[in-house]
Amino acid sequence: MLFCWPLLAGAGTAAVFRGEVVRFADAGPHTIFVLGRRGSLRKVRVAGASVSYAASVPAAIRERDAVCGLKHGAEVRVEADENGQGLWRARTIEILRAAGQSAPPPPSGADNSRTPVLGRRDR
Repeated sequence: MLFCWPLLAGAGTAAVFRGEVVRFADAGPHTIFVLGRRGSLRKVRVAGASVSYAASVPAAIRERDAVCGLKHGAEVRVEADENGQGLWRARTIEILRAAGQSAPPPPSGADNSRTPVLGRRDR
């Protein structure tokens, strides 16, 4: 096991995360930012990554080259390694929802008529 230590020391941190693509003009051609649900913003290098569409994205709105689908507003799942300085290098990116695609409707059995109500605690 001691022989593996030098190899693992430079490997970086691997993670899978999802969020919405945010494009900045000065980000560069192979860089996107992914805004997570809880507000975390990750800088992701996409050069060399395998990019694909999820089955939930209709064929009619898919780009011919999936990398071109990494537009502002697209929802993605990213598998990447972090270099220790805040830059993530993507291995795989799956586009879960294309930019401009409406969110999926709630399940048909869900009761959407009830809204949460804050109540007072009984003493």
